[in-house]
Amino acid sequence: MENKIKILILLLAAEIFLSRPLKAAYDDLGVSARAVGMGNAFTAVADDAYDIYYNPAGLATLDRAELVTTYAQFYPGLTDSSNLSNSFFGYAQPIDEGRQGTLGLGYNRFSLNGFYQESSVYASYGREINTEGLLPGHLYGGVTFKYLDRSLSGLGTLASSPLGPTGIANPGSVDPVLNQTTRTNFDMDGGLLYRPLANWDFGFASQHIFEPNIAFDPAQGETLARDYKFGAAYRTPFTTITGEYDIIQEPTMTMGEIISLGAEKWFPTLAHGTFGIRGGLSEGSLNFRQISMGLSYRIFKMQFDYGFELPLSGISMSAYGTQRFGMSFRFGESPEEHAAYGEALLENTGKLAQVGTPEFKFQEGRLLRFEQDAVANFVKQAHDDAEKGEFTLALDRINQAISLSPKDMVLSETQARLAVVANVYPELKDFASSDVKASLYVGIIHFLSANDKKALEHMNYVIKLSPNDQKLKDLLKAMEALSGQLPQIPTPVQTPAATPAPAPTQAPATPKQTSTQTPEEQYIQGALSLMEVNLDLKQYDKVIAMGEGVVKIDPTNALAYLRMGAAYYALKKYSKAQWAFKKSHEYETDPESLKKIEAALDALRNLVKTQKKSPLKKARKSSASPQEIENLYQAGVTFYAEGRLKEAENVFQKLLDVAPDYVPAQRALQRVRAEESQAGGLQ
Repeated sequence: MENKIKILILLLAAEIFLSRPLKAAYDDLGVSARAVGMGNAFTAVADDAYDIYYNPAGLATLDRAELVTTYAQFYPGLTDSSNLSNSFFGYAQPIDEGRQGTLGLGYNRFSLNGFYQESSVYASYGREINTEGLLPGHLYGGVTFKYLDRSLSGLGTLASSPLGPTGIANPGSVDPVLNQTTRTNFDMDGGLLYRPLANWDFGFASQHIFEPNIAFDPAQGETLARDYKFGAAYRTPFTTITGEYDIIQEPTMTMGEIISLGAEKWFPTLAHGTFGIRGGLSEGSLNFRQISMGLSYRIFKMQFDYGFELPLSGISMSAYGTQRFGMSFRFGESPEEHAAYGEALLENTGKLAQVGTPEFKFQEGRLLRFEQDAVANFVKQAHDDAEKGEFTLALDRINQAISLSPKDMVLSETQARLAVVANVYPELKDFASSDVKASLYVGIIHFLSANDKKALEHMNYVIKLSPNDQKLKDLLKAMEALSGQLPQIPTPVQTPAATPAPAPTQAPATPKQTSTQTPEEQYIQGALSLMEVNLDLKQYDKVIAMGEGVVKIDPTNALAYLRMGAAYYALKKYSKAQWAFKKSHEYETDPESLKKIEAALDALRNLVKTQKKSPLKKARKSSASPQEIENLYQAGVTFYAEGRLKEAENVFQKLLDVAPDYVPAQRALQRVRAEESQAGGLQ
C-alpha cells in the first residue's frame, strides 16, 4: 500500500512541483540551457539548432550544420526525493548552405523516477518565404512534426488493485487509467521569423497545432491546447535583448499568459575563446514568477552552456532551482561569425601587453592574423551577398572591412559602388526568373566589378524594356555619375567564374545595338543575361539550352558560343567545349577577346593531353583534402603574422604545389615575396 501511494505521489509531483503553470503533460519546460538563461524568451532569437523546439522558422537562418544536446535536473531539493530530469538531442542540416532551407531532427525525453516518461521525436523544416514587393527585409517560416510517446512503468499490481473512494485497494478490479500504460500521438508546431532590419527580429510560434488527445484512456479527454508565443529581439554581434509574450493553457483549463524578458552579452578574447553571460525574468498568471541566469564558453566550433532557473513563488527555495547543461558543435565555418570580428578587435585592443614585451609581440602577431582574416572574410562575404542580390548586406560587410583597413582604396571604391546600388535596390530577388531582372542583375555586378562599359550596356537594355521605371533611371544616373568620377581599378566584389574553366564567362563582345531592337534582338539580349546568371548559379543545362536558342536566331553570336563552352567545360564535356570555343573564336571580332579565347582553347587542349598522358599526376595534384589545404594556408598565415617570411613563403609554395588554383595562396605568396624584396631578402 505504501509503494502504491508513493507512486501516485511521484506522478502528482510532475503536475505540482515544476516551476511553470502546467498542462497534464508535455509542458513547455524549455530544452536549451542558453534559452533557459534568458527566461526561455527565444522565439525571436531563434538562431541555433534548438529552433527545432522553440521556433522552426529560425532554422532557415542557419548556414552550417549543428549538433546540440542538453541535460536538466529539476529541483534536486524536493522533499519527496523526486528525480525529475530532461534530455534533448538535436541536429540541423542546411540544404545548399541554407538557400534551400534547413532540415532538423530532434529527440526530447522527460522522466520522473523511471515511473513516468514523455518522449518526443521531432522532424523540422524551415526556409525563407519570398516576400518581394510585399515586405521589406526577410521572412522565414517553419514547421515541426512531432511523434509523442507517453508511458507509465513499474506499476506492479497498482493497475489491477485500484484505490476505491474510501482509499482502500480493490483487488481484482481494473483501474481505467493505469491499465493503459502507453499513449502515442502525432502533433505539429509552426512558426514565423521576420527580420525587417539587420538588428531586429520578430517571432511567432504555435505549439500543439493538432491539439491531440493524450489521455491514457482515450475515452477520457485530455487535450493539449494550442500555445501561442510572440517575441521580439534586438541583436548586435555580442549583445541580445529579447522579450516574449506567451498564451498558454493552465491546469485550470483556462488560458493564461507569461511575459519574459532576457538579455545576453558575449565577451570575446583573442586567444582564449569567447565567454557569455545572460539573465532573464518571467512573470505570469497563477502567481507565476521566476528568475534565470546562464553562462557560456565558446572555443573553435564548440560551445558549452549552463542555465539556471529559480522560482520566486509556488515552490520552496530549498529546491535549489533547475540546473541545465548544454553542448553544441557547429560544422564548418559561418559567414556570420566573421561579422563579429570588428567588434572583437575593439573589445581586445585595450588589453594588449606593454609594447616591447614578449607578450606584446605574441599578441601583436595574433592581432595581425585576426585582422587579416577578418578583412578577407568580410570581403568574401560581401562578394557572396552581392552574388545573391543582397546589396545592403554586402555594403554592411564592406563597411566592417573598412573599419579594420580604413586606408584601403580598393575597399573604398567598392564601398562607394555598393552604396549607389543599395540606395536604389537594397536587394534583388528572383533575378534568374526573367530576362529583365537578369540583365539588371548582370549590369549591377559589372558595375560593382568596375566594368562600367558593360554595366551601362546592360542597364540601357533594361531601361528600353521598362522606360517608365523611375528606380532604373535613378540607378543609371547614379552609375554614370560615379563611373565618371572614380578611376577604373579592380575591386574585391567581382563575379567569379562558375567553374575553374579556362575560358572567361564574360567577353567584350556585345549584342547588336540599334536604335529600335526587334523582338529577336530583345530575346537574344535577355537570353545572354540569363545565361550569365545561370552560369553563376551552376545551372549549366539551362545555359546550354538558352545558348542553342540564341544561335538558332543568330548563328554568329560569339558570346553565346563562349558561354555554352564554359557550361560544357563545367559538365566535363570537353569535346563539346572545344567546339563551342572554336565557334566563338570564329565569329569574335574583338582582338582582346580573341586572345582570351585562344588561351582558353590552348588550356583545354593541354588539359585533355594531361588527362590522357598522366592520370596519376593529375590524381596527385588533387590529392590534398580541403581541410589539408586550409591547414597549410593557416600555417602560412601564422608564419607571416610572426614575421617569419621565408617560412611563410615555403608553406605557401608547398600549398600551391598540391593546389595550384588556390587563389588565396597565390595572393599570399605574391605579398610575402614583395615584402621580402623590400626588406632586401630578394633581388
